Amino acid sequence: MLDLGAERAGPPHFLVAESQSVVVGFSIFGPSRDEAAPPSEAELFALHVLPAAWRTGVGSALLHQSLNRMRARPFAAASLWVIEGNARARQFYERLGWKADGATRVNTRFGDAAFPEVRYRIDLV
Repeated sequence: MLDLGAERAGPPHFLVAESQSVVVGFSIFGPSRDEAAPPSEAELFALHVLPAAWRTGVGSALLHQSLNRMRARPFAAASLWVIEGNARARQFYERLGWKADGATRVNTRFGDAAFPEVRYRIDLV
């Protein structure tokens, strides 16, 4: 696991997972971007793993390392947004202790596409 943000004073922080010198996944995290979030809350901005590396432990390792680094900053809680219809991702996060908190939004940042997202949270203390 390579931490590309280890020397940064501020966000974002990047973790990269490699297998045989090939990047197979990454995560990006930092302080929450939600307007009402307290300074003690982090956000997992992105966690992506190549489909060929699914179910190999790469995603879990990236998530655990991201959470450990959030705790070390120190943050007391973390959130993430996931596409509402992405059952695979939602099951992954739920299996690892994240819980949907009831917040929703419609993401329109990617051109003409609009898709609903739900927010998940986890306690870090």
